[in-house]
Amino acid sequence: AGKIYDRTHQYTSKFFDFLTAKMSLRGLKRIAEIGEHALEVKGKVDERIETIEGIKGEIRANHDNVTSLL
Repeated sequence: AGKIYDRTHQYTSKFFDFLTAKMSLRGLKRIAEIGEHALEVKGKVDERIETIEGIKGEIRANHDNVTSLL
């Protein structure tokens, strides 16, 4: 009976080791996906900041033109 228990225990622990490894891998993939998404969002934010900086530059140029006319 002890031998059967040992063998069953051995297979059970290997199975749980496998499940744990599979879950960790899935977790790592998810973390990678979240990181990738964060980089995409950062790219979009950077583009918007550049657009805003461009608009600010145009406003300054227009302001300077108006000031020089006065």
